[in-house]
Amino acid sequence: MANRKTRIRALQCLAAAAALSAFVWSVGSLARYGREARESQTALETMQALAVEGAAAPIGPEEGESSRSEPSEEGPPIQVDLDKAREVNEDIVAWIYCQDTPISFPVLRSRDNQDYLDRLPDGTRNANGSIFLDFRNAPDFSGRNSILYGHNMKSGAMFASITRYRDPAYYEAHPTLYLFCGEETYRVALFAAGTVSADSPLYGEDAEAAEAAIAALLRSSPFSSGITPLPEDRLLTLSTCSYTYQDARFVLMGRLVPLAQEASS
Repeated sequence: MANRKTRIRALQCLAAAAALSAFVWSVGSLARYGREARESQTALETMQALAVEGAAAPIGPEEGESSRSEPSEEGPPIQVDLDKAREVNEDIVAWIYCQDTPISFPVLRSRDNQDYLDRLPDGTRNANGSIFLDFRNAPDFSGRNSILYGHNMKSGAMFASITRYRDPAYYEAHPTLYLFCGEETYRVALFAAGTVSADSPLYGEDAEAAEAAIAALLRSSPFSSGITPLPEDRLLTLSTCSYTYQDARFVLMGRLVPLAQEASS
């Protein structure tokens, strides 16, 4: 009987120790998450101060709720000096921006799609990672469909805000992005969004299958843009994780329109 009680007490102690360990781990994870979010935000603001003129601090998920941004005939409301940004990291190939949203990020490109999953532009390890271009895409965005990846952070950081394009009203308020590529600046005319699988042909190298995936996305998009991409158009896809189902991705697609071309037309 005494041995049985001893075993019960031992099991109770083990259970309590396990619960305490789990609690400590949870608290530590939350603290690390918060610290890395702050470090990522500070690094971003430092980059913006260095390379961007006319940009305000990123807007949080709630702050931009009622704002509406119209494409300006005079061009984007900010200017970006990529040469200054590249003083921090030569892997920076562009800057992506959407007015009155949290999106104002340097775009990096490396030898693979792993380097910047958990690294900030300055190389610091951080779970927020960076926005990066698929390594298979040309750094001048000259291909048919250039893909940008970014995490869907619970804090609303990185590419979390693109999932809000599930709401047609959000598209109406933010129909345009800008892509700064040094010598060339593009208006990104958004035309479709939706959830796809991680192995969607949209990410593959089969051109015919990719075109079919783009057409399917256009048909199922939650908003109607009135834009149908032409075969000669260059496209941009923003991709982030979605939790709709396992290995789901949320994508936002737009057509690249050189501002110089618009100005001359």
